[in-house]
Amino acid sequence: MNINISSHSSKRKSLSYYLVAFKEIIRFRAYLRILSLFEKLRDQMRGTDTESMIEMGELGFSKETGHRYEATPTFHLRQILKALNLQPTDVVLDIGSGKGRVLLEASRFNIQRVVGIELSGQLNSICRHNFSAKSLSLKCNQLELIEGNAGTSKIPDDVSVMFYFNPLLLPDFLATIQRALESIQRNPRKIRFAFYNLKYFDDLKSIDHLHLIKILEWKNFGLYRSRCHIYELT
Repeated sequence: MNINISSHSSKRKSLSYYLVAFKEIIRFRAYLRILSLFEKLRDQMRGTDTESMIEMGELGFSKETGHRYEATPTFHLRQILKALNLQPTDVVLDIGSGKGRVLLEASRFNIQRVVGIELSGQLNSICRHNFSAKSLSLKCNQLELIEGNAGTSKIPDDVSVMFYFNPLLLPDFLATIQRALESIQRNPRKIRFAFYNLKYFDDLKSIDHLHLIKILEWKNFGLYRSRCHIYELT
């Protein structure tokens, strides 16, 4: 009996292709829309505005400046912040802080202060308004917003945690790591990095004194995987 192996292999590839395509349709047309709806309801209940997806062109910047604004899912973010084991002496910096969801959630912890570096003055204004609406129920009310390019901005010398959700192109991303190293030289300490769904993992391998300490992963009902890699820089 002759078996057409090529035919069976082709059918498996075809089925796999359609399965992936089906998952992508469910992901974008259903799951992410439902998730966004829940985030908007959360915003409405808290009197904040953090849930949206804004392209760089809508903010008056070119695509060569960076990536769009997209907030980290609150459910994932809260687990990340818990995994960072935040302490009263910690200062949390969000690179590309946008409307401030990361800063708001970090401020629910008893920490020293939160800092955001954001290129868009428009998003910084929304972030300030969000803190004004939410300030009475936060454990940390010390907010600092730096308007400018994160790749050229100085990292405050008391920052101990840095959060990223792909706001930067590779050159500026690597520049922020260099700014962090310079800050450590001025004030020796450890800095923890939380990289959510980072695109540039291979480029981290060449950075000395940067050590992976934890990986968080979410399967999102089998539709796609989300990950957060937590590093420590000394």
